[in-house]
Amino acid sequence: EPEVRAVGDMRASFRRLGAAAGATAVGVARVDIEPGCRPGPVHQHTSEEEIFFVLSGSGLAWNDGAVHEIGASVCLGHFTL
Repeated sequence: EPEVRAVGDMRASFRRLGAAAGATAVGVARVDIEPGCRPGPVHQHTSEEEIFFVLSGSGLAWNDGAVHEIGASVCLGHFTL
C-alpha cells in the first residue's frame, strides 16, 4: 500500500518496493508526486547515493546548489564522493 505524505506543498505517495521484495541493504521506491507539488523538503545526503528515473511529467531538481529542469525519461544520480 502507498504511504501518502501531504504537508503544505509536499504531496506524494511512496511505494516501498524494495522492502516489499525483502531487500534489507538497498531501498527501491516508486514515488508519485501530485502536480505542482514536491515529494519532500530540499535536502542533501552525506552518506547515501540516490538514483531517480522520471517516468512521466516534468519538474525541477536541485543538485549542488543549482536547479535543473527535468522531464520524462531523465535519469539523475546523486552520489557521495
